[in-house]
Amino acid sequence: MEKPYEEMDSAWAEEAVQRARACDEGRMKTLTFEEVFGNQCLPRELPEGIENDE
Repeated sequence: MEKPYEEMDSAWAEEAVQRARACDEGRMKTLTFEEVFGNQCLPRELPEGIENDE
């Protein structure tokens, strides 16, 4: 069972390199967190002890 995982890991590693290269070269559109999730994932209030960096 180990060999299929190695092949899959290798294929995904190559895909990750290709995607990173495309992003670095401006050939891939990127989205901000807000464009993907909007405000639906942002907490209304920060937990106690956490400060907002804005």
